Amino acid sequence: MNLYKMAWRNIKRNSRRSFLTASAIGVASATMTMMFSLVTGLADEIGYNLQTYYTGELRVRHADFDKYVNLNPLNLSVTNASELVATINALPAVATASGRITFPASVYVEGENIAALGQGMDMLADTMQLAPFIIEGQLPLAGERQAVLGIGLANKLGLGVGDKFTLLSTTLRRATNGMTFTVYGISQLPLGELNDKFYAPLDTVQRFLKMGDRAIDLLIKAAPDSDADALQIQIEQLLANSDRPEFVVEQWDAIPSSYVFIQMARMIYGVGALIFYLLASTVIINTTMMIIFERTREIGTLAALGMEGKTIVRLFFFEAAMLGTLGAFVGTLIGSVIALILEQTGLDFTSAMGEMSFEISGIMYPKLTWGSMAIAFFGAVFVASLISLWPAQRAAKIKPIEAMQSL
Repeated sequence: MNLYKMAWRNIKRNSRRSFLTASAIGVASATMTMMFSLVTGLADEIGYNLQTYYTGELRVRHADFDKYVNLNPLNLSVTNASELVATINALPAVATASGRITFPASVYVEGENIAALGQGMDMLADTMQLAPFIIEGQLPLAGERQAVLGIGLANKLGLGVGDKFTLLSTTLRRATNGMTFTVYGISQLPLGELNDKFYAPLDTVQRFLKMGDRAIDLLIKAAPDSDADALQIQIEQLLANSDRPEFVVEQWDAIPSSYVFIQMARMIYGVGALIFYLLASTVIINTTMMIIFERTREIGTLAALGMEGKTIVRLFFFEAAMLGTLGAFVGTLIGSVIALILEQTGLDFTSAMGEMSFEISGIMYPKLTWGSMAIAFFGAVFVASLISLWPAQRAAKIKPIEAMQSL
């Protein structure tokens, strides 16, 4: 007896039941494809945002800076920063390198003050590339007392292009200094917290904070197809040769603050996979159990005709595997098409996120990969096939006389 043919005949004989079973599996696999694509896109966005707005692909920073970050330790900054930046930029594996200073300040406007974070940066070379996000005005000029306000900070202060504000902050020598800036532009960046900052030319901030040619961080973007590990070693050798052993070079995903978000994405991925596998398993179990009750008479007849219990189990297994393969293929295909569409349009979670601050924007873009498709497809087939064994074994234990007497 060819069980494959028998299983296929059973599937075709009750097309409605087979359609519902395959549809349940298809919905599960389509959902898993979408979920995996969304989480992959989320992880990629976290990585991109961290590299672009916070750390660069590689970062040079004093080894002890993070220990005292709450004290604003400007003394733990890179000296002769412009010379070191020029040397790093000369490396073939480097696309761009620039200094950056992030510092706390009080912003005074007409007797009121608001605490805010400022960022001194090379407006043209910084990894952030602020220019595309200017919605009003333009980038400040190097050396000028001009600044770009994030739209959130601008709204809080009630300032627009051309208005002036005064900054107070602590200098390198722990004194307090003030400087008046002109709002030269308003920016709207993808991440909410970046819109509550202000941005000024690096050399102007160095002068304001009495830092000379210093920078807290050197942020480096590697050239396309370059080896980040090899580049890290090169820069470490440069630091050693320039007698800077106290500074460390870190790749973005090894920086502790970045690692937290990477682990978060991986946790979401793992928990999401488990949840959807459990949901898919539940759907398949329930569907298969319903099939068994519907086919009790058929099972009894097969047993009465001499079919062994293990053969009945194999028959159910083959049917589940065939339906699982069909449902998973169609479901994964549909989920992939939806994911590809959403890669272009995005999913808007802005209202759901509210005021929460993450290294992600309110609009998320799924990223479909062959890995996501494979996990969804083979996972659904595996679950459909494996889970069918338990109810199939239960069916095989039904005594022929009991089965024949049932409705």
